[in-house]
Amino acid sequence: MFTIRKIICPTDFSEAALEGIEAAIAMAEKWEAELVLTYVVSPLPIMTGSSSLAGYHLPAMVDEMEQDASAAIANLAADKIPSGLCCQTRILRGKPAEEISQLAATEKADLIVIATHGESGLQRFLFGSVTERVVKIAHCPVLTIRPQRSPSR
Repeated sequence: MFTIRKIICPTDFSEAALEGIEAAIAMAEKWEAELVLTYVVSPLPIMTGSSSLAGYHLPAMVDEMEQDASAAIANLAADKIPSGLCCQTRILRGKPAEEISQLAATEKADLIVIATHGESGLQRFLFGSVTERVVKIAHCPVLTIRPQRSPSR
């Protein structure tokens, strides 16, 4: 029998991702599963030298992005996760789809719940789809949540 004991739910802090989190919370409550909220800090393109033309120290910038994400995911968990639900948070660094899939494998997750952004055309061509890539490479089932709300742009 297929049992759900651990759910990975990635976020990028968008409105669409919030709908994915709401769905993951409902499933975690129904199956009394553990929820793991995660955010992946994408690598910045770093060329020769560690400073950009604008004078930013790029490794320090990535560290700051990680600290900001840690605070944001902690606030998100505090605001959205019901008190009786077992929830962990993770901040990862790397390519989002690969890191999400690796986390699911490492955590022995039974399910990944991830929102789509509904991008198409040039936007999707330029940026790709993290959700689509997760579906292709994950070693566990992936439930995609298409947002019902209109995306704010």
